[in-house]
Amino acid sequence: FSSSDYVCECFKQNDLPGGYRLLRPVCRPHWMICRSSLQYDESSPIGQGNFCYVFKGKYHDASKEAPIDVAIKVWQNVKDSNRSKPGEALDCMIKEAKFMMRHNHRNIVKFYGAVCDRPPIMIVMELCPGGNLTTHLRKLRDGITHGERIVYCVDIAKGIRYLHSKNCIHRDLACRNCLISKHGEIKITDFGLSRVLDEVTLHTPKIQPQDKLPIRWMAPETLTRMPIFSTKSDVWSYGIVCYEVCAPLSK
Repeated sequence: FSSSDYVCECFKQNDLPGGYRLLRPVCRPHWMICRSSLQYDESSPIGQGNFCYVFKGKYHDASKEAPIDVAIKVWQNVKDSNRSKPGEALDCMIKEAKFMMRHNHRNIVKFYGAVCDRPPIMIVMELCPGGNLTTHLRKLRDGITHGERIVYCVDIAKGIRYLHSKNCIHRDLACRNCLISKHGEIKITDFGLSRVLDEVTLHTPKIQPQDKLPIRWMAPETLTRMPIFSTKSDVWSYGIVCYEVCAPLSK
């Protein structure tokens, strides 16, 4: 076939194997971004996780006159012995994209879309040039006023309150997962562990010895072999975040 359009037209008129025929088109979801609309330097990541790299790039949105500065999270097909299934990391990233597309709040990192037309899978998000809050606190230390620290805590509280109002929990709240936007607002990110609560609490599978856990931020009820996560465990983590933000003030 000379083109994909020709393939579609052909099987509108002729049966596919099994006697099926193309009857009507399915529109591309608004969140699905073509790989060709992104530009970034693969040699200069601005962040890195266990299974992904984050790059600063440009998103050429057809509805905008100028390209948008974005952060592009790119999945890396790396084998990890700590994962029970080879595709678990990819599944986690897809779940993160699905979670982000359902939420919109000024204290949540904005989701532009995902690239699924060809490997690797990518998540396109709002670029927060201020970096993560942990690095910011360590860099400026006593140069951050008490009032600014309170604003940071309030911004994070607003973001978590929004998630809880949507019956969702973050499960990995920490300063390292809070970014600073170009306007100085704190925005929560990294929703790989976030879930929708079908009931009051969410039970997860047994914790395995090889699992990597942010123990310092976890509530006591989540540190058992059969952990229970809820909005309350998020509030515990938020308390640790407030300590992270304000601890440098104590002598």
